[in-house]
Amino acid sequence: MRRRHILLAAIVTDLRQSFPDAELITFSGPDNAVAAALLAGADLNVPLPVNHPLKAVQILRRHKLEVLLDFGAWPRIDALLSAASGARCTVGFRTKGEHRQFCYDIAVPHSRELHELDNYRRLASVLGLRTQAQPRLQAQAVLRKGVVPAEPYVVLHLFAGGTEVTCESGTRNAGERSRESFPGGGTQSC
Repeated sequence: MRRRHILLAAIVTDLRQSFPDAELITFSGPDNAVAAALLAGADLNVPLPVNHPLKAVQILRRHKLEVLLDFGAWPRIDALLSAASGARCTVGFRTKGEHRQFCYDIAVPHSRELHELDNYRRLASVLGLRTQAQPRLQAQAVLRKGVVPAEPYVVLHLFAGGTEVTCESGTRNAGERSRESFPGGGTQSC
């Protein structure tokens, strides 16, 4: 629902290629709504007020979902919202020590030994699709003209969001440190 949208871009691409006629909807917390808009292949990006669970459940149910894939591995609220979504089939992670798997029709083991993209691919593979796309974002869809440079560029996500919004340890000077890491290169903050 609202995890690591950059990595999810690969999964949305694979879903779109495997199910070209399906309506693909992404749900994300309000703090990730802009990131969700970067996902090429999604038909609709819906902000989900996870801090207001009853409202979030109403929004989920309004969409009459056939399948809900929950890519959150730790927050139990994601699992509870999935269970209450009204989706005909829910798929999510069985994360050690979290006891979330009981909320899903299909629970896929989450491994700390795998890159998170590989965990996401493992979860999406229960639909029978072969997951191979690499994460690509459509920045032009949300950035104003002229913001995306013509030459190669790096985007740094300096601050946590969602349930980790208070975890800012070590990020206060990250912008300065990143400028030092690319001497001679232009930097721009948005």
